[in-house]
Amino acid sequence: MKRIVFSILIIGCGLLEAQPYGSFDDLTAQLDSLTYHLDSLHKNLEDRWLYSKKIRLKGIEDVLKRLENLESVLLWKSSFKYETIKEFKQEIKTTRGTPVFIYHKFGDIIIYASDSDELKVDGVIELVSKSREIAKEYAKEIGIKIEESEDKIKVITLSPVKSLPAVHYQINLKILLPKWSPVVVRNSFGDVEIEGIGERCSVNTRFGKIGLREIKGPIEVANKFGKIELTLPDEVSCNISAMTTFGNIETDLPLKIERDRFILKALGVIEDGRIWIKLNGKNSDIYIRVLK
Repeated sequence: MKRIVFSILIIGCGLLEAQPYGSFDDLTAQLDSLTYHLDSLHKNLEDRWLYSKKIRLKGIEDVLKRLENLESVLLWKSSFKYETIKEFKQEIKTTRGTPVFIYHKFGDIIIYASDSDELKVDGVIELVSKSREIAKEYAKEIGIKIEESEDKIKVITLSPVKSLPAVHYQINLKILLPKWSPVVVRNSFGDVEIEGIGERCSVNTRFGKIGLREIKGPIEVANKFGKIELTLPDEVSCNISAMTTFGNIETDLPLKIERDRFILKALGVIEDGRIWIKLNGKNSDIYIRVLK
């Protein structure tokens, strides 16, 4: 069994060592494969009830260290010389209660609540390349699009059809959102921070931190390889369920914490349990705080 576990870890780590400066498509494929192998590792550990801390913790920590090294590539610690920056700004009117969907990858998302009925999207697109000409040409295919319909608004970041190993890019978004608009975020390779939304908030990402602060509506969060930080208002009424695999849970709330093999759960009903909160992490630490 030890051979099986370490074989999976060696294969996963090798994927990140093979081509650390490849195209983003290559990096995505490597990380998808690594995620698959880690999921297989979890299943093997659970099925065989191999609960050796030395094997479990050392193996996972080694892989996560590889992911941190990969993050340095995504954060521009490379030998590329030429940088191109594009800015995007757009404002649109919204109708109260219209949900906003954000589909994004390769960059951070910061969302603030507003009393206005306007949705404001500010984007900064950064590219680095060994060739100024390649960077400028490649930048033409990267952008941000806003789609409006009767029942929803979509904010979509556009990526090139074909990526190049000689170009790295990221798109960072700052969004001012009406506080009565539900928000749904899907992201990869970047942090997500949301503050002050009064309606439903749903976030699904991987390889980045999720930070939610003073959300007054239902919350649903899923993350892989990144911590989850939830800060609730001083007076909160919620029915909360938090679960993580290969991670820890810290909470200010009087929740019941249970361990089932490799899964840690925190459950509880605060006051009358008016708002549902569901947090789900894999290789993620979860922090639940209450404003003092």
